[in-house]
Amino acid sequence: MKTSLVTVVILLAIFISGCNTSQPAQQGPPGQQGAQGQSGQQGQQGDQGQSGQQGYQGDQGQSGQQGQQGDQGQSGQRGHRGDQGQSGQQGQQGDQGQSGQQGQRGDQGRSGQQGQRGTSAPCPAGQHRYTDPASGEAKCVRD
Repeated sequence: MKTSLVTVVILLAIFISGCNTSQPAQQGPPGQQGAQGQSGQQGQQGDQGQSGQQGYQGDQGQSGQQGQQGDQGQSGQRGHRGDQGQSGQQGQQGDQGQSGQQGQRGDQGRSGQQGQRGTSAPCPAGQHRYTDPASGEAKCVRD
């Protein structure tokens, strides 16, 4: 900055002196070139900023309480077993019919007649015989 100020002052002086002369002066030989000016000083490096403070770490939360175990339910009562029904009496088997005679050669013989079915056993006390009209099946029923 000082070098530029000196240069401006010298140029201003030359300009002013050139305007005041009335006779043109003879020009002399050119002078030697001036010495090169000094380099300016390097600026100082700025200070480094301060680091921020580290924040605090929060406290760990508390664990929740464990819930209580529920009561066990009551067992249901066992049902009563039903009475077993009475079994009916088995009827008598009828006699088997006779086989038919074998037919002559080439003809198929006839079957013999089927024997009659025996009568059903009587019903126990307090019951009577009932025949179902739809199926023809006889059963003992309570009175």
